[in-house]
Amino acid sequence: MTGACLLVGACLAQSQPITLYPGANAPALSLKRWVKGRPVNELPEDGIAVVDFWATWCGTCRPFYPRLSELVRKHKDVTVIAVDIWEKDSPSIDAFVNKAEHKMDYNIAYSGEQDGMAATWMAASGSKGVPTTFIVKDRIIQWIGHPIDLEKTLDEVIAGTFNVHKAQEAFRQALIQAAKGAELSKAMDEINAQFWSGDAKGAHEKLSMTKKSRPSWDGAEILETSWLAARNDHSFEKAILTLMEKGYEGRTIAQNAFLRCMKYKRAHKSIREAARAILASGTEDGNDYMIAYNAFKGLGDKPGIKRAAAMLLQAFKKEGKTDSKIQKQLEQEARGG
Repeated sequence: MTGACLLVGACLAQSQPITLYPGANAPALSLKRWVKGRPVNELPEDGIAVVDFWATWCGTCRPFYPRLSELVRKHKDVTVIAVDIWEKDSPSIDAFVNKAEHKMDYNIAYSGEQDGMAATWMAASGSKGVPTTFIVKDRIIQWIGHPIDLEKTLDEVIAGTFNVHKAQEAFRQALIQAAKGAELSKAMDEINAQFWSGDAKGAHEKLSMTKKSRPSWDGAEILETSWLAARNDHSFEKAILTLMEKGYEGRTIAQNAFLRCMKYKRAHKSIREAARAILASGTEDGNDYMIAYNAFKGLGDKPGIKRAAAMLLQAFKKEGKTDSKIQKQLEQEARGG
């Protein structure tokens, strides 16, 4: 399958056609300069290549540097290229790579901020985040995904047991789900804006209709919870505390409820009361304090930030969580800085 978008149903909601997918011809390499390693002019015509997209600002890319280095040492016949995109070219990229030393022991190139392979590979495949990795065999895309699944998938491609047709269907389904998620997110934004603009009745009616077509959609609970903040009668505070008792899923809904009403001033009193209630709840879970901390940060409430930072710092120390950068920031805020 080559040429125009053939993943019917997956490309309809995309801003541009999806022309790159498992089974499609791999585009040419488009690199502005090499940062490290041996320059590669083109992908092997008869062989396997791994093309990994990353950026220096990408924190979630960093755990995969040593894993990619190990993959290079394990599979010497596989061409591996890490392509830096979505940032302006500068000496800081070279400094970053040099500092990483053997953690990034593979070929590294810079392609461009939005042009180059950011367009011909990432945008063409509908890929919207880094890290994203492509496996190519004989210049045909085999797989597109997150590097957490790279090693297992690469072993199958090397062994000749990988099914590119199944990969293509899985990729198509993932695009469809992403498109549906984008549609729901847009609808959620519109309904929320309608509520806070004063048309509460209309917003509730639209939300009810959306819930009927998407019964398992958690966006409805997020909006319904956030709208309680408009009442200023402690109902938002009570709903948030109830959600916090439900573990990870409840916290996620609570966090999103805070975010959905944060920019509306008439919700600020309820947000502040709910954040204070979290700190006073007796919880010892740092995740709970983080939600309160973020709420105070959103409000610009310095006394609240100071108190939440102190409690969050204490909770992190008890839980053994260590991140020097975050700890330094929390310590400064806990002092009122």
